[in-house]
This record gives sequence, C-alpha cells and structure tokens, in this order.
Amino acid sequence: MSNSEHLHNEANERPTAEKMITDYLNGRLLPAEEHSFEKKVEKDRFLQEALEGLSGLPPQTLPQLKEELNHLLKNKVKAKKHNKRKAILPSYIIFALILLLLLLIASFLLLQKVL
Repeated sequence: MSNSEHLHNEANERPTAEKMITDYLNGRLLPAEEHSFEKKVEKDRFLQEALEGLSGLPPQTLPQLKEELNHLLKNKVKAKKHNKRKAILPSYIIFALILLLLLLIASFLLLQKVL
C-alpha cells in the first residue's frame, strides 16, 4: 500500500485532521501532502499547538492518549449535564409556581374588594 492509498480510506474521503497529524508526525505523508499540511498549520493556531504538544510524544502512545482524553471528556460532559439538571428547576415547575403565585395574588385582591 502506497502512502497515498494509506491516507485515503476505501470511500475516497478526505483524511481526518487526526489522521493527517499522526501521519505527519510519523513521516507517512508524501512531500506534496506534507507541504500542503504545513501550509494549513501556518494558518491554524489550534493545529500549531496540537502539533507542538504531540511532537514531544512517542507516536505509538497517540492512540492510547486519544482514548484516555475522549474518556475523560465524555465523563466531564456527563457530569456537567447531570449537575445542570440538578441545579435548575424544570420549566414546567417554574411555570406552575408562577401560575400559583398569580392565583394567590388574584385571590387576595378579590378578598380585599369583598371585605
């Protein structure tokens, strides 16, 4: 399998940024692809920082690192959603409380007029 075939999956889709980064760091890009990728890196600060951080790691640890980061991120997002649900009352309860308050005020005003 050539480098070009390696970069593109069977459906001839464009490679993902993750794949381009790992192939770049592992030296698996063709010179033209490498040049094109480096031009993208020059324009994208996020990509520059990603490459900077990943370039100091051994390439074989990248898949495991990715899995760990995804796992941590999913747990953090789950925890945020869970905490958000606890902190805020559902909208139907707020609506019911406002309605109850309005009914109490109306009742009080009616009683004041009657007495």
